[in-house]
Amino acid sequence: MEILKQEEILKASEILKNGGVLAIPTETVYGLAVIYDEKSSFDALVKVKKRKPNKPFALACGSVEQALEYIEIDKKTKAVMDAFLPGELTILVNAKQNLPSHVTLGTNVIGIRIPNYPFVCDLIKEVGKPCLLTSANISDCPASRDYREVLGYFDNQIDGLVEGECHSLVPTTIVNLSIPGKISLVRQGALSYDEIKKIWEEAK
Repeated sequence: MEILKQEEILKASEILKNGGVLAIPTETVYGLAVIYDEKSSFDALVKVKKRKPNKPFALACGSVEQALEYIEIDKKTKAVMDAFLPGELTILVNAKQNLPSHVTLGTNVIGIRIPNYPFVCDLIKEVGKPCLLTSANISDCPASRDYREVLGYFDNQIDGLVEGECHSLVPTTIVNLSIPGKISLVRQGALSYDEIKKIWEEAK
């Protein structure tokens, strides 16, 4: 396993491009990332997390503009994205039909994450395509808050780890916007659901 500094973004991107699993810091907690369109990378992520293979991972994008290439949204969802992304929010939305089957797992719904962490957005741009992103932990165990906790879970089980500092140490708030005319809270994080709902309700 390679341990990298954030300045080594080219090496980090090569790990992802070559199908590897990479641990990265975000503004919330540490995450595990793989390139989104390689089924073998998805399988490796499922295996290392000991996660049920019927549970999709979030699609991490480098910008709102990139995310819009992969999802179908309405004006209310766009208003939420413009207000809170990049940021500590994952939105569940309807996916476009051209996504690989392992990304949506037949649900036609995908979680979109745009981290408010310059290194992560720059890394995704360097890779040239989104990544699947999930918290760096074994399923049903606490999320890793620093790289030492990542090593405790995954030392020599993943391909690379980028050193860095996480900020809020709380996983993202998740809201479901996949049903037209409806918003619902899936998981409360640092970002207030009431603030998100207010923006959604006010959008016309």
